[in-house]
Amino acid sequence: MDTYTLISSLQHHLAFMDGPLRALSSYGYSYHHLLIAAVIYWSGYTRIGGRLAMGTMISSIAFGSCRQFFASPRPYWSHPELFNGMVEKSYGMPSGHTQNATLFWGLSAYSLKNKWAWFVAGLLILSVGLSRLYLGVHYPVQVAFGLLLGLILLFLFITFEQRVIDYLKPLAGWKKIALTISATLLPLIFILICREVLHIGSGSNHPLPYSIFLKFNGLLTGGAVGLLFTIQATPSFHLFFTRAVPGAISVIAIWHYLPDLSELQSEPLLYYSVRFSVFAALALWVTWLWPLLHKRLHKRLHKRLAQADT
Repeated sequence: MDTYTLISSLQHHLAFMDGPLRALSSYGYSYHHLLIAAVIYWSGYTRIGGRLAMGTMISSIAFGSCRQFFASPRPYWSHPELFNGMVEKSYGMPSGHTQNATLFWGLSAYSLKNKWAWFVAGLLILSVGLSRLYLGVHYPVQVAFGLLLGLILLFLFITFEQRVIDYLKPLAGWKKIALTISATLLPLIFILICREVLHIGSGSNHPLPYSIFLKFNGLLTGGAVGLLFTIQATPSFHLFFTRAVPGAISVIAIWHYLPDLSELQSEPLLYYSVRFSVFAALALWVTWLWPLLHKRLHKRLHKRLAQADT
């Protein structure tokens, strides 16, 4: 059975699951995973939330890098009759949804350390991959490659996470920041050398080929620096309602009102620099500035309440 026939058959036989499969894809983009990670982080589970956020950003940069080199079209681009209501503009190798799901839910199961969590994670990962085939936005090989790359990243993350933390912990603050920024910029440097110096790869099928890449690299850099200053807190419902909920509202509002920077697109270098800076600042707000502001506001409120009681 060729891939066209397979996808067409899935669309026919899985139509009764259209709602759940469409939801898995609609809410499987990187920014949805990052919002979930942020809520977990703000709720006091700082290690797990930070882990999920870093995993998602690393995964997003990894598949974004691959798409600079693999000019792999989507199924419905070549076969319009496979279009199933979801539009994708970038190349499809690998499946970012599948890769992100593998790393996000894999790290979730690893954090919970429960065999049933691994079972649920596996079910979610396979379901996400199936949803991408059903929607006609990925070929089986793209989903398989996303799964494989996600598993490799999951193994590397689990293997090296604690080693990196232990290495950075005794260093002076400025050294931590310098090393973190340098490390998070390595993917960008690699891509620029390959694409602009060696002319390897075909780009990302976008007028500004590094636009999406710079967004996630900015998030990674800002988030990684912010995590160096993580404010520890005991998980509680109080923290969820006073820090996580307002934090989520603030991020959704900021994301909605981010400048489109369209007026800068005629100057790519300036556009890329501003785009990187904006998303780095947003990640710093999530990981450091909002928790710091919340802590200070909480202390001030307690102080006023104590003064009122006396």
